[in-house]
Amino acid sequence: MNLTTIMRNEMERVPLVTVITLTYNHGSYIAECLDSLVKQQTDFPFEVIVHDDASTDCTPDIIRKYHEEYPDIIRPVLQTENQYSRGVAIGQTFIYPRIRSRYVAYCEGDDYWTDPMKLQKQVDFLESHPEYSMCCTEVNWLIQKTGQMSDLHYYDKQELELKDFMLENYVSTLTVLARTEYVLDFNFNVLPGLPHFMMGDYPLWIYLAVKGKVRKLPEATAVYRELSGSMSHSRDKFKRIMFEISAYDIRYWFNRKYGIESPWRIWKRERRALRHLSRSLCPTRTESRKLYCKALWYCFKKRVLHKY
Repeated sequence: MNLTTIMRNEMERVPLVTVITLTYNHGSYIAECLDSLVKQQTDFPFEVIVHDDASTDCTPDIIRKYHEEYPDIIRPVLQTENQYSRGVAIGQTFIYPRIRSRYVAYCEGDDYWTDPMKLQKQVDFLESHPEYSMCCTEVNWLIQKTGQMSDLHYYDKQELELKDFMLENYVSTLTVLARTEYVLDFNFNVLPGLPHFMMGDYPLWIYLAVKGKVRKLPEATAVYRELSGSMSHSRDKFKRIMFEISAYDIRYWFNRKYGIESPWRIWKRERRALRHLSRSLCPTRTESRKLYCKALWYCFKKRVLHKY
């Protein structure tokens, strides 16, 4: 075998896309997730880095089984001690240093993809449009408790700009394909300097919108599974309020850094959003007013007293 053949074979083994799958006690869902990933139909190699954070159920066994069946695709990272509880930055420590690909995609262990051409469509777009930093799609939403499936239609625009991300998080993580260079730059050079936010991926999307254009493809390619206990769907009313406020924390931070718009416009939207959320969470006007006032006081302490 000559040197040219060896180099060609080595290049063919380097994936063009890395799919990141985080999982913990997803034994009931991980097989459906991994099935949807390994069945992607592409004309390029791709890999799936599956990080299991010391699950106590059958999740690690299922991951090992898929690794044995698809050794060229599934790359397991199986922890014996829970890293999240130790405060370890899982992405920066265990995942991003392993990435060799040009693009990064995401699908957590309790979600799954529905379009076998998802990666191919997104790669084709980004390969032919170098000015774009990210491509995402629409998504379907499955409420696990009831089995109800619905369209999670975020926004009608297909061309998303930085100013759009200052209004709302219009991206569902499991639909994203992004350029690795920007993802790594964010995780190693930007993220360490950020405050702690409740919404882990939203700052990355804003950063990608700073770095390039963002396109949303109109078709749904994946299913987001809503499980009980998540912060964004918590039954604790003030936790829901804090989640909303954290989204505005992110917008204020990026606005200070990049001077996107007047902070007073953000504050005006924040008050309106908190008023609407308080009304939707409370059965009576009196309760909603109390919750709204509590939210405003919390915001006042953050924005004025603590200058955030």
